[in-house]
Amino acid sequence: MNVRLERTRLLDKKVHLLVVDGNRLLELGYSGAAGRRGWATFTDFDSEAEATEGRLLVVEELKREGYREAGWIPEPAVDELISQLRAGSAEGMASPTGAPEGSDEAGNNWRDKTSAQAQADLDGLLKPALDFAEQQLEKYREFLPFAVVVDRSGEQQMVAAGFDTDHSPSSDVIALLHAGLVEERAQLRAAVIVADVRLPELGGDAVRLTMEHTEGTGLEVLVPYRIQRFRRAVEFAEMLVSETEGAIWTTGETP
Repeated sequence: MNVRLERTRLLDKKVHLLVVDGNRLLELGYSGAAGRRGWATFTDFDSEAEATEGRLLVVEELKREGYREAGWIPEPAVDELISQLRAGSAEGMASPTGAPEGSDEAGNNWRDKTSAQAQADLDGLLKPALDFAEQQLEKYREFLPFAVVVDRSGEQQMVAAGFDTDHSPSSDVIALLHAGLVEERAQLRAAVIVADVRLPELGGDAVRLTMEHTEGTGLEVLVPYRIQRFRRAVEFAEMLVSETEGAIWTTGETP
């Protein structure tokens, strides 16, 4: 039996779908608000009976979080995910590497024109940023945008938006973070803004790291992921790196 659970808070409705397909438990979720941002994951068990038991445990957990069972409504995304998993196209998740290296030549060219200090600063931001994002995903399945910076002395610091943003759009939080970094850029060498984003072209979610150095280097790093509920773990795919225009330090300006 497929199960649909819903939770409504203020104007935001969240939907959680549970489907047993053989020995596999599929979970899909999305917000009923405009934009319908969603996620999907699955867990393989030893048998269909164990998968069914796993579904019951998830239902109990979600009810404790305020969800209520609702009538099942056919969702095309469910059939699409099942087809992808049966075809093996949703496999292949792995851990990201410890530095922003791309899977193609374009993703690595930035190092050829970047100083050793700038490379070290940007490389050093990646791990704390991904580690905190992973902790939030394991605990909450999502996270609000945040930033990590390197100051002039080389010390790293975590930066939050500075007020209650639980119900604010991610774009507003990112704008607030960016404004704060611009204001403080004279004291900084490098910064990264980290956001939880949906990648329709890849059919999943990703951690997006928008990285910038005072020397002028700008990078966008995308790390696709999926969450394994029963293992309480986040599985990352290979990171995708591209160069971007800087937005914190303008070209030719001395911070």
